[in-house]
Amino acid sequence: MGWGGEEEFAKPPKYPYFICKKYIPPQNNHTHIVSCREDAVSEIVSFLLILGVVAAGVGIYAAVAEPEIFKAEERQHLESAAERFSSLKSDIDRLWVLGTPGDSGSKLLPLRAADRTSSGTLSFGKGTPIRFSHPGGEKTASLLRLDYTYRAFQYRIIYEGGAVFSAGDILLPAAAGETKAVLICTDQTDDVILANTPAAVTYMFQKTETFSGIENLQIAESPYSGYWQDTLAGSETVTLVYCTLFAEAVP
Repeated sequence: MGWGGEEEFAKPPKYPYFICKKYIPPQNNHTHIVSCREDAVSEIVSFLLILGVVAAGVGIYAAVAEPEIFKAEERQHLESAAERFSSLKSDIDRLWVLGTPGDSGSKLLPLRAADRTSSGTLSFGKGTPIRFSHPGGEKTASLLRLDYTYRAFQYRIIYEGGAVFSAGDILLPAAAGETKAVLICTDQTDDVILANTPAAVTYMFQKTETFSGIENLQIAESPYSGYWQDTLAGSETVTLVYCTLFAEAVP
């Protein structure tokens, strides 16, 4: 059908292009048919711009906000681990001061941050070896050690000989005075577990040995040998408290 004549221009054509074109009523006897592609392109561009803004926001969160939240959780986890190790030291000290050989205790260590895959290792057994002379001969012993290494930042917290260390610093000292010192020792073999779940630590008090007239003190090289050298330097009497310590993962 033709589109000539005013009467036909006064109304939309019989088959308007609703899909790819839209009809605009005529003005001054001129037909206006505008392509819908322009509107479609505008809508797509607007959508892509909005999508880009959303994607950028998600990227900023993933790059900045999420790591900050993660770091906060990690710090909280490490602080909790340090507190548990400090509490463990107090429990072991209380055991040999107030208990008798054969007494034992246990402590639960939460060794993984909640909802995170980061984990670590928990090793235990013999730590720094020491040797000294006394009127009855010579004595060699190994300090009891519990070592937690956290993989996320290679952070370490260590219980050794009755003291607690973190990143080379002393958190809690061993029981020692000007002329007397107490060292927590062990004869057990070394072991290690993967600390990606909480760990149950069990410790048992075995015996004590006290030595006076200490001379020729020798401390094997270790990250904390300097601390033990300073701690034992003026000690005339050393008490060795023997304990065993075992750890196992808790499902």
